[in-house]
Amino acid sequence: MGVNAGVTGGTTPFSTNAVTATITVNSVNDAPSFVKGFDRTVNRNAGPQSVTGWATALFPGPANESAQSVNFQVVGNDNAGLFSVAPAIDSLGQLTFTPATGKTGRATITLNLKDSGGTANGGVDTSPNQTFTINVNNTGTFNFSDADYTVNENGKFATITVTRTDDINGVASVDYNTSNGTANAGSDYTATSGTLNFAIGETSKTFTIEIIDDTLVEGDETVNLRLISPTNGADLGTISTAVLTIVDTTPIPTPI
Repeated sequence: MGVNAGVTGGTTPFSTNAVTATITVNSVNDAPSFVKGFDRTVNRNAGPQSVTGWATALFPGPANESAQSVNFQVVGNDNAGLFSVAPAIDSLGQLTFTPATGKTGRATITLNLKDSGGTANGGVDTSPNQTFTINVNNTGTFNFSDADYTVNENGKFATITVTRTDDINGVASVDYNTSNGTANAGSDYTATSGTLNFAIGETSKTFTIEIIDDTLVEGDETVNLRLISPTNGADLGTISTAVLTIVDTTPIPTPI
């Protein structure tokens, strides 16, 4: 760029000295930017996770830098053991990760966006760091409320309670079923199976077993109870099996 400067010098009116200077302006790379997505919460053992468009507004810089490529860098993870596949974000902003089997907890992830413009002449090719969190929840532990239940043979129904403890901040379900102990399905009780669905915050559910009253004197009999197939990362606890005792209420005939 040329610059002309007029200077009045000495005592001669209107005398000037012209000075010409050239200034070269070098281009400097501007830092890229992006908008991060929301924190993520998943259940334990949820498997591979993929969130399309988690990061948005990926911006390499002003118009003269629009051809630059950008890529995300994860530069911090304060709980790496929480994952079997570490969190990563691709060049389109898709977030992927896989929680480690059986693990629960929280991780804070630090990342930035880097462009291909380099750092010559004091340029900046990396955005400021941003952080987000990934929470892996344990959605509870299922147990029978007791290892032993009792019902009279003439009681018609036995009510069985299943509890959920530990983390209850998610939905989860568990299946249940009955099987013969010394009692026989069809003659002493009605075989029962089903699924109990627990909403967020719910800690107990019940199911019933129909008891068949007969006229036989056969003593007390038992039915086996079992919990199976918890979902959404929930566990079976130490009382995932139980026994229902049907108390024989048939009077013993008086000998003649």
